[in-house]
Amino acid sequence: MRPYFHRIMDQSKPWKRPNRVGIMLSIVGIVLFLLTPSCLWAQVVNTGFADSSGGIRLGNDQWVLGAQLDLYRNWSNAKATEIPDLVSSASLHQWSVNLAYLDLRYRGDQIRSRLMPAFGTYMERNYGPGEPRLLEASLGYKPWKSRDFWVDAGLLGSPFTNESPLSRDQPTYTRSLSAEFVPYFLSGVRLGTTWGPQLSTYLYAVNGWQQAVDRVPGQALVVQVEYRPAAKILFNVNFFRGREQHATQRLAGSNQPSIGMRTLWDAYVIFRPTPQLLLTSSFYHGTQNNDRWNQANLIIEKKWGSQGAFHLRVEALNDTAGVVLPRINPSYTGLIHGYSGGITYKVQEHLMLRGEFRNLVRTQSTGATETWPYWTLSASMGL
Repeated sequence: MRPYFHRIMDQSKPWKRPNRVGIMLSIVGIVLFLLTPSCLWAQVVNTGFADSSGGIRLGNDQWVLGAQLDLYRNWSNAKATEIPDLVSSASLHQWSVNLAYLDLRYRGDQIRSRLMPAFGTYMERNYGPGEPRLLEASLGYKPWKSRDFWVDAGLLGSPFTNESPLSRDQPTYTRSLSAEFVPYFLSGVRLGTTWGPQLSTYLYAVNGWQQAVDRVPGQALVVQVEYRPAAKILFNVNFFRGREQHATQRLAGSNQPSIGMRTLWDAYVIFRPTPQLLLTSSFYHGTQNNDRWNQANLIIEKKWGSQGAFHLRVEALNDTAGVVLPRINPSYTGLIHGYSGGITYKVQEHLMLRGEFRNLVRTQSTGATETWPYWTLSASMGL
């Protein structure tokens, strides 16, 4: 991601013992796995990827057109024009388009493709000069009709964390810290196969850590394993390995960035014990040049009726060396944590209204903290 940092708003007590969050979420994941009943009702949807089932048919079942328009406004006491650290829905004190896109898909017996041009504040903050304003642009080929094995190439959706950039598909409107500091897209080739109803595996050879253009020479390797022990629960494990640029450090005596081998282990679980209740948790741990960072979150969504839902979320990111979170201010400790709560109201099939309160806290080496509380009102319409 390309995070941004500024300003201090107020102070409160520093948050202690961040590692407890990771321990807590690990325990939650184990408990959910052990308690998963054997009875099935409907397969849980993987919210880490853009939805590929919606849209309208164009003449036949092979061509599908989808679309989404995501509007939002954030309110805060800060005089800044945008919320630091964030890529998604980050503008303040004005109505903005976070993400608007078209989704054109083709699916044949042995060929598939997807084209998703987009614009909005998410695209402006997340894509560099010269990079295509595309969420995805891929072409896939299935060599054998009898085997579920696909080779996809192009700009591909990222498998990391339990959230995609498409807010309509998520229990929360805002994106967690977890999703903001991993690739939202990958550029390269993906080999994927399904081994039955429970297990799917994927192997990627890509330009690097969200690089549409190969800015750091050398390819990166990504491995994804998706396991569904029952229809109500999904486990996803991802691995990244490649040479990347450190977000903060510079080589001694020069202005050249420090480049080293980056490794990331990412895992998440999505559990829907009933049609009205959703629990999802994400955790990852990364290393580069002997520096480490990690993240954890827990999201709970409860639906009421056929139109309403509310959610709660806790989250923490700890990057003391500034590997993915640039240390612009030396007083920052690299720890950000927060919580949020919100409601969703589905006006009709294609229109959704949401309200959310979020509070992010950044700790400093002095023991002080800077906090960013803000309210979000959003509306999204999609096919």
